[in-house]
Amino acid sequence: FTPIASYYFFKEKISLINFLGIIISIIGVLLVVLKPGFHFKVNLLGLLFLLWAILSAILYSVYVLELSHKYNVYTIILVQNFLGSLMFLPLFLIFDLKKLLATGIVFNGFMPILELSIFASTLAFMFFTYGIKHLGIVRANLLANAIPIFTAIFSFLVIGEKFTWFNILGIITVIIGVSVGEMNTRNS
Repeated sequence: FTPIASYYFFKEKISLINFLGIIISIIGVLLVVLKPGFHFKVNLLGLLFLLWAILSAILYSVYVLELSHKYNVYTIILVQNFLGSLMFLPLFLIFDLKKLLATGIVFNGFMPILELSIFASTLAFMFFTYGIKHLGIVRANLLANAIPIFTAIFSFLVIGEKFTWFNILGIITVIIGVSVGEMNTRNS
């Protein structure tokens, strides 16, 4: 969907080879997340949320690209995290403050929150914003298709999840798709 948004908002042309790379990498991501035999249980509400998430990610990419021409990456992420904190604070105070006060603040319980805020909410978005600014939204989102590969590898290394031939085929397919998609953009 990103090439469509890129064309609509920025009149960016996408070559056939780029589009082919995107399709191949999407197939690879599906192979990583699907089970052998293509078992995929779909909930209609979940599918609607997925479509909403895709639309949000595309609009986020478009908006960040526009902002990156006016502000540096650090300013964008600082404001983003500040606004996100302000939005979630009332929900935390309403739904979870009593639970937190009842159990107390334990350092070991706080560390995962701190790690998520640093790595997943700050550094990841800084790198993604930097990528959008310097690569464009199509290439940055194409490279983001490699995220399931790293998730699968880390789940294997950290929690001992088993790889099937299906998952390995998916990983190889994503790598091929990203490589094909990048092939033409490096030359242009």
